[in-house]
Amino acid sequence: ETAKLSANLNTDRIPGMYATLESVDGLEFSEELIDPENGEEVRKILSFTINGETFTFESTDTIKHMLDTVNRSDAGVNMYFSELTMSLQIETKTTGDDAVIEFENVKGSLFGLGDDVAYGKDALVTINGVDVKKSSNSFTIDGITYNLTGTTNSPVDFVVSRDVQHTVDKIKEFVQKYNELVEELNGLLSEKKYYDFAPLTEAQKKEMDEKDIEEWEAKAKSGLLKNDPAIAKLVNSLRSSIYKKVKGIGLSLSDIGITTGSYLEKGKLHVDETRLAKYISERPDDVMNLFMQSAPSGAELSASEKYAQSGFFARMTSTFNTYYDSLQLDRMDKGIREYEEKISNLEIKLFEIQERYYRQFARLEAALSNMYSQQSWLYAQFNQGQ
Repeated sequence: ETAKLSANLNTDRIPGMYATLESVDGLEFSEELIDPENGEEVRKILSFTINGETFTFESTDTIKHMLDTVNRSDAGVNMYFSELTMSLQIETKTTGDDAVIEFENVKGSLFGLGDDVAYGKDALVTINGVDVKKSSNSFTIDGITYNLTGTTNSPVDFVVSRDVQHTVDKIKEFVQKYNELVEELNGLLSEKKYYDFAPLTEAQKKEMDEKDIEEWEAKAKSGLLKNDPAIAKLVNSLRSSIYKKVKGIGLSLSDIGITTGSYLEKGKLHVDETRLAKYISERPDDVMNLFMQSAPSGAELSASEKYAQSGFFARMTSTFNTYYDSLQLDRMDKGIREYEEKISNLEIKLFEIQERYYRQFARLEAALSNMYSQQSWLYAQFNQGQ
């Protein structure tokens, strides 16, 4: 059978970290009497300095306590412990020539070490004939990240090339999202309208369960935007922007391989990856500006001139802003508020009419009651005369 091993790092509680310092091989403690007169209660002390910071521990202290104390100090070092080897390691928090560990045993001995100073070294490298000195083996210059893994006596040649495929993939992701939007808009324009499903009243809803209400309202809302002229204009504007060149660049999306398909697809885009990659490789700045360019700010340009100098993203923003303005939502909101106010006034008026009728009915009932009383009296008088 094949043995399987699963290991997980638990940084919150490593059992060995709570062992005492006496369990660590190589530590030498200095013995001191707590009560020198009686010669009793000897304690074992370990004291040392790192970069001018003094640390003192007893043999009964835990390994974790020592590590936490050192690592949280201003000594500028990190101390680590390995349960596997039962050993300690110290390293600086910085790198390069400024990275120094000055260590001195005060009482006892940390791994038997004597006084010692360890200095870090800067990385020295020559790039295109220019000597470079860095405090880290990983650094970035002119957009290129260098990771030094060793020394060499011979030159290391490399070629920097643009990651064209990454850019192509990002543009394809954008085209996919664009197509999803166009598909949704076209779906609204062609959505079926169910004329037999009028909006439900509150009274009707009380007689139906939630599922029936949900299905009914879905049918009632279907087709509300069927053949909506504003949405149709929005879709056409987006489609036409694909073929209009950006002034100053002389390119359109169709030139670099992003085109619409059959008229049956209603404006969906297709990407010619080979053509797109060619333009990204040969004219990267123009391709970027084709998408990202904005018309000069502060210039007194007409709307058509701004559109001509704008990249595709700016054109999309302008198209959506025009669509939003065409909806006149502010005017619609104002109209809704006016109708709500009219409804409220009518409800008040109806209530007043209702109250008037109630009062009139009450007076009518009183008059009828009085008439019936008089009729009864007259009837009694006639009966007495017979």
